[in-house]
Amino acid sequence: MLWPLAVGLVLCGLGLWLVLKTAHDEAVFQARSVPAKAVIDQLYASDNTAVPGLAQYGIVAFEAGGRTVHARVLLAVCGGTCVSGFRAGQVLTVYYNPENPSYAQLRSVSWLTGYPMAAFLGFMGAIPLAAAVINLVTRPGSAGPGSRSQPGERPERKRPGSRQPISIEPGRFEDMVSTALDGLPEDLGRLMCNVAVTVEHGPGPPGLLGLYRGVPLTSRTVDYAGVMPDRITIYRQAICAVCRSEQEVTERVRRTVIHEVGHHFGIDDDRLRELGW
Repeated sequence: MLWPLAVGLVLCGLGLWLVLKTAHDEAVFQARSVPAKAVIDQLYASDNTAVPGLAQYGIVAFEAGGRTVHARVLLAVCGGTCVSGFRAGQVLTVYYNPENPSYAQLRSVSWLTGYPMAAFLGFMGAIPLAAAVINLVTRPGSAGPGSRSQPGERPERKRPGSRQPISIEPGRFEDMVSTALDGLPEDLGRLMCNVAVTVEHGPGPPGLLGLYRGVPLTSRTVDYAGVMPDRITIYRQAICAVCRSEQEVTERVRRTVIHEVGHHFGIDDDRLRELGW
């Protein structure tokens, strides 16, 4: 699933953009701002989407360009209640833009204009990013240590994927394996010798769908006698983990059986891939 990664990147990108924009706007304002003595006419608290908790604002009056300007100024950020120490009639220093005197602020709280929201966006973006990374690391179908075959063993490996596994009952799965064997060409079936095909219902070796152990027909000599049967193992849980429907399971079982039978006839992995198996 790519949507958590996309959402995380978008949110983190918005957070970074807001940091850069706030820093730029703040630098421009600091370069152009002019100080003025202002009197607080009115105080009030309000929810502020850019800052967690309550924000205390003041309507202040000051002289700018020969006239009295009234502006709303962010004074403080509080928790559940605002007890900031500011009071009506108090004189304080504000900084305003001469081109737009109604935009004024306290320099001590100017950083609150954008950085908290940027941090919030970054945090919210990190959550889906972490989910996407965990999904990529833990998704089914990734081969792990222990999937390498030993001498005399020929595996059919699990192909990478991020599919939701399907559950097939053991008896139904064994019927699928039997059907796959019955579907082999009759002449090919008669040539199979001293080989047993079994189903493993446990997890099996990591990354494998099937495994052939034994002495291929092409390697048997006149001295071949008294040897335990070759063994082809089909792993039910591994195959179900890479399929989304019963039809897919049936097809994967058929391909895995043919692949392992091919090893019984001495066909290596490279040649089987060339043949499409």
